[in-house]
Amino acid sequence: MPFPPWDLGIEGLLTHHGRARAPMATCHAVNRPCLALVGALFRQFTDPKGDIIVKRSLTALAGAFLLLGSLAGTASASSPVPANKNSSASASSYLSAAVVKPAAVPSGCSATYFCFWNGTGYSDGPGKLSGTNSNWTAFSHSSCPSGTWNDCASSDYNDGVNDNALVWTDAGYSGSVGIVYRGTGGDFNSTFNNLVSANSWQAP
Repeated sequence: MPFPPWDLGIEGLLTHHGRARAPMATCHAVNRPCLALVGALFRQFTDPKGDIIVKRSLTALAGAFLLLGSLAGTASASSPVPANKNSSASASSYLSAAVVKPAAVPSGCSATYFCFWNGTGYSDGPGKLSGTNSNWTAFSHSSCPSGTWNDCASSDYNDGVNDNALVWTDAGYSGSVGIVYRGTGGDFNSTFNNLVSANSWQAP
């Protein structure tokens, strides 16, 4: 028997030609606890043959479905972009962080690293990171205003092993996030120029 859509209401969810039917479709976006709750409610409001026990109040059941609706909305809401390597998010969901692709790896950038420079055109640097770092205030650079790489990089190049580099404008992997594909780089665009505070990686 097909499951009812959301817009049928409580009565439509409960009955089908005088028979009860379990509203399991409401749990598709939720989880196992949701399914268990729906099953318990279905048993409570039906007799062993599956007929609705009409003498029972539907108030509690209606409230339960409102709860399930809010759970489904929470489960389907956008989640923060994972900050670890092998992020499952699509590369197209990120901003492009650099505006130029150089012909060769810039001088000073070593294999396996994400590299960045204080100035445009790969000048004054590079800083080099191979791991995932939540706060660039941990990395010193004397010519930067704060004395660290935080909010200081103006150009970059990704010479990592396989992964795309992700850059974040706020510490703790928050704010705007941009992607630098492996083997590419250039001057940061206005969204990221002198604004990068963290980095992570994403499998291609």
